[in-house]
Amino acid sequence: MISSSQQKSIFALNLVLENCDAALAVLPHNVNPEPSSHSFSVLHKDFLSILSLLHASTTKVALTLNPASPEYTASIAPLTDTSNNISRLVHCLGMIYRRHGEALFKEIASAAQHIVAAVKSFVQSLLAIHNATLNSFEGAASGDYILRTGAVHEAIERERALSNNNYDAVRKVWQRDYDSLIDGLDEIQEMCKPSDNTQDLDDGWDDLGLGSNAKLSPLELQRTEKVLTLIKLSTLLHQRTIKKLLTPPKLPPIIRKDINALLDTLALSSPSLLAASDELISTMYPPQSQEAVAENLALFDTVMTEIRPLVISLEAEQEVEVGMSHLSLSDGSGNAKSKKTWFSTCFEQIELSRRTVEDTLKENI
Repeated sequence: MISSSQQKSIFALNLVLENCDAALAVLPHNVNPEPSSHSFSVLHKDFLSILSLLHASTTKVALTLNPASPEYTASIAPLTDTSNNISRLVHCLGMIYRRHGEALFKEIASAAQHIVAAVKSFVQSLLAIHNATLNSFEGAASGDYILRTGAVHEAIERERALSNNNYDAVRKVWQRDYDSLIDGLDEIQEMCKPSDNTQDLDDGWDDLGLGSNAKLSPLELQRTEKVLTLIKLSTLLHQRTIKKLLTPPKLPPIIRKDINALLDTLALSSPSLLAASDELISTMYPPQSQEAVAENLALFDTVMTEIRPLVISLEAEQEVEVGMSHLSLSDGSGNAKSKKTWFSTCFEQIELSRRTVEDTLKENI
């Protein structure tokens, strides 16, 4: 026989579950915008405060609904708080919306999605404990409850390190892709290393035309080395962009809408560069197809052509901001000339390197 307090607790659990489902139905892409005149710093603090409240309320729920000695009456208040905090989280996202940058909003909305999903799993485990208790299967359900409790806390703690502005959000995207670009660079460098014939053991696949010991022809090796140079340059450009252009000024930045739009486009261009680099590198494995190399080289060129004006524009904008903050023509002019020369020169070298790869396609393998 279920007590009245247990029924109320189960009702409250289902209410949290419904709120989680409602939140997940709009997260991360379909959050409705809410009117707000607050600065992002205020909304950012509000969001983090809601995370702290969620951490506290779910902890209280876990303690009061401990399967060993559940206190159903005591669980109702923290369950109600948890349900309300889920709604507040989505409302806060609506006030942030895309006003402060698409990349920034995506990061925060994704964080909210992960947290709400963890809370949902936690609540489902508590409801499962109720069902298991009725059927005398407490042990397995209790173990899942402990794991789900920890998952909620872990999700909240992980997402506390949210970006403070759109620069930070875009830099995270580029940094993530940079690590993968380095993996690709290592891969093509390995292709260009002289092979050790003593390691070429007959594995039997050669007879089927699936040999794992295929060698680059002299022309293929020459082409691969030229692609290696191209990948080195583009990876260096990517690294320098992160270091020099995706770090906001030391003073708290007031980011204009047009700069946020520029940053958001850069956030999309980094994954495109990574994909183009990976595809080009994959065409270097023997036997090489000139058609495939040409196709992916053209794709790589398209991506670089899209990135170039974005990088140059952001560089020019930052030079203006730095000059304004220092109010020193002597300090700003020298650095601006040096930095601009580096990016412009790098793009020129990338184009020259691309042409040398293209030239190898005019020769027969």
